[in-house]
Amino acid sequence: ITLPRISRDMATQGIPINLEESKEGDLLFFQTNAKKKVINHVGLVVETKNGEIFFIHSTVQKGVIISSMEEPYWKNSFVKVRRVI
Repeated sequence: ITLPRISRDMATQGIPINLEESKEGDLLFFQTNAKKKVINHVGLVVETKNGEIFFIHSTVQKGVIISSMEEPYWKNSFVKVRRVI
């Protein structure tokens, strides 16, 4: 699979999926800057357990980490899911 480098460009690839239907390998897209209304962050779903979605992503402060969609920050910043594989 070839994907664009920029997350907002990645967000146009693949097919749209409802968050509740996401599975390992799907891409989650976020808008973390309220002033700039554009997608600027992406995570890769690595696990779904009891309805909770975990994803791996890279952060400036903590490096590569696994987060949960149950965390308020990510829940509030979430835009969409795309399936590319």
